[in-house]
Amino acid sequence: IHHFLHCQPPAAVMNAENIYFICGMNDNDLRMQAIREFQGLVPPQNILFSKQLQKINGWAAAQPDDSPAVVNAELVVVDESHYAGNEHSHVDRFLRLVKSGGQEPLILSVSATPMAELATSERHCKGRVYLPPGPGYYGIEQIFTDGRIYPAADVTHQPERLIDIISHNYEEQSELGEFKYNIIRLPSQWYYKDLEEELGGLEMDIAFINHHTAGTKDADFNNYLREAPGKMTVIWVYNSLRSGKQLNTEHIGFVHDTATSAPDTIAQSLLG
Repeated sequence: IHHFLHCQPPAAVMNAENIYFICGMNDNDLRMQAIREFQGLVPPQNILFSKQLQKINGWAAAQPDDSPAVVNAELVVVDESHYAGNEHSHVDRFLRLVKSGGQEPLILSVSATPMAELATSERHCKGRVYLPPGPGYYGIEQIFTDGRIYPAADVTHQPERLIDIISHNYEEQSELGEFKYNIIRLPSQWYYKDLEEELGGLEMDIAFINHHTAGTKDADFNNYLREAPGKMTVIWVYNSLRSGKQLNTEHIGFVHDTATSAPDTIAQSLLG
C-alpha cells in the first residue's frame, strides 16, 4: 500500500480513498487492530469487515437495476482470504461491486492458511508471494512434538470433560503458585452459566470473565491480559479470536477451542 501511495512513478500514484482493506470475519476487535495498524495508509472507513460489507451489499441490492451501485477502488486487500472464499459470501458480493475507471482493480489476498486458495490459484491466474517466517518462529508441529497439545472436550455432549480439564489446570497452577488467564471457546455464549454453576460447587477459587457480555464485547481483548491475575481466571469466548488477533500471551495458561473445526480455523484460532 505504501508503494502504491508514494513510490509508483512513472505510473500515477494511487489515491488512498480508492484503497480498501476487507475481511469476511465478524470481529470488531480484529477490525480495530487493523485500523490502528494501517493508520496513515488506509482510511478507517475503507477498512470493512463482515458487518460493514453486509451493510454495503444490502444498500447495493436495494438500488434500481438501471443505477447499479459501484465502489470505486484501485486496490483491494482481502485479509484472511480463506475465511470467505465461497461464492455469494459478503466478500464475493462486495468484490462484484468494485470498479476502477472501467478497469478491474488490483486484488491482493492474504492468508496464513491458504491451502484451498492455492489449490485453485493457477486456474484463476493468481500469482503468489510467500513470506517466510522470521527468526524464532515455531509452528503446530513443534508444539505437538513438545507434548503441549491435548484432545479438546465436546462441550455440548461431554461438559464433564471440560470440567476435568479446568480442574486439572487449577491444581497445576495452584501448585506452582502462578495463576493464569485461561481462554475457553463455547458453542454458544450462554453455555457459561451452567459451567460456572457447576464449577462453583467445587472447591476451587476461580474468577470468570465473559467476553461477550454487554460492555466488554467491543473492548480490546488484551485489556484483560495486561496484569497477572490474582487467582485462576477463565475467559469465555464465542465468536471471536478466530484468526489474526495478536495476543499478549505472558499471562495465558491453557486455551481450549472447539473439538471439531476446519483445518484453517484450527490453525489460526486459539492454537495460533
